[in-house]
Amino acid sequence: MDIMVNESNLYLLIRVSAEKDVRLLHFSPFPFRPGLLSEEDQKSYRLVEIHCSGENQDDNHGPKHTGTMPGNRLVYKKHRDMRTTQGRKLEIEMEDAGLVVVSHWQFYDGIPIVRSWTEVRNESNTVRGLEYVSSFALTGISKEGLLPWDHKSRLYIPHHPWFGEGQWRQYTLPELGLSKVMDFSLKRVACSNTGSWSTSQYLPMGCYENIECGSLLFWQIEHN
Repeated sequence: MDIMVNESNLYLLIRVSAEKDVRLLHFSPFPFRPGLLSEEDQKSYRLVEIHCSGENQDDNHGPKHTGTMPGNRLVYKKHRDMRTTQGRKLEIEMEDAGLVVVSHWQFYDGIPIVRSWTEVRNESNTVRGLEYVSSFALTGISKEGLLPWDHKSRLYIPHHPWFGEGQWRQYTLPELGLSKVMDFSLKRVACSNTGSWSTSQYLPMGCYENIECGSLLFWQIEHN
């Protein structure tokens, strides 16, 4: 089953496999091109990454939050497609052994923006400790185009120290130590702050550009 959305020049494709895996195959200002992803590729395009205490990761990607468990075991339960006062809204509900995970996607009429968050409910009789929950997880951000992903990608990071606010810098991925040696890398590019200042080093936002196909994806983390 495919859940397809075209709202305000944003294209979304969520696929539910025969095994009830929920996969986010496409989120872009361009339509999805059929045949772009093999069935094997699609298995890693998880809609939500969620990791519980005591679970092992189901891959070897170093410190990246991929292959999470029970994230990789979540199965589709149902979805709701509705409209709110802001615009169209999707809710995708998944489950693993009484742990219910709902992915919320709120679109806005006339603006190419989506607000995404994840709701987790424990409906089992077992205590489950949460180590990590994604509010938005997009695999294959550079899948469009023919160039290697480290050649066609640009990452914009907003440095934001006191008395030096709003310094947006453009980087190639190799400049950040992320180069294409194999199809994937154990390298992670991460920005964070320590303490109660939410913006003492970086603004909680960023931008990714695919210079080959001319697309930009901008994000902002809703933070204090």
